[in-house]
Amino acid sequence: VSSTVAALRPNQLFNVVVMHEEEGAPFSKQSLPATDANKKLFDAFIKKTQPHGSSDHIPPLRYAFTQNPEAIYFLTDGDFPNNNQVIAEIARLNANHRTKIHTIAFGDHGEEYEKMLRRIADQNGGAFRYVANTPDPEGR
Repeated sequence: VSSTVAALRPNQLFNVVVMHEEEGAPFSKQSLPATDANKKLFDAFIKKTQPHGSSDHIPPLRYAFTQNPEAIYFLTDGDFPNNNQVIAEIARLNANHRTKIHTIAFGDHGEEYEKMLRRIADQNGGAFRYVANTPDPEGR
C-alpha cells in the first residue's frame, strides 16, 4: 500500500481504510492530495495501524464510498462471513458503476474468495490480482 501511495501525483486524492475491529480505521476523514507531507503522514499511520479484528468488510466499504471515489483498491485475505452479502452491498453502493473496484487477494490462495474477488472486479470495471506474501526487505 505504501508504495502505491508513494507513486501518486500531488494532484491525485487518496484515502485508506484499514480493517480494525468492527468498522475500520480511516487514514483521514476525507480524501487528501497526495503531497509529500500527506504521504509522510500516511506512512506514519500505516506503520502503527495493523489490520485486525472483525472480517466484516461492509462498514469500511460503505465508508470508502462516502469519499466519492473514482477507484477503490480492495485488499483482503478473503476472510468474509458472507460472500453474497458483500457482493450485494457493493452492487447497491455502486449501482451507477461510477467507481472502479480493483480487488487484490493476499495470503493463502483460496478458490472461493478469489472467485468472489474476480466477480467483484468484473462487475465494477476493475481488475483482480493475487499478491503472494513476501517478507518485507526491512524485516517487518
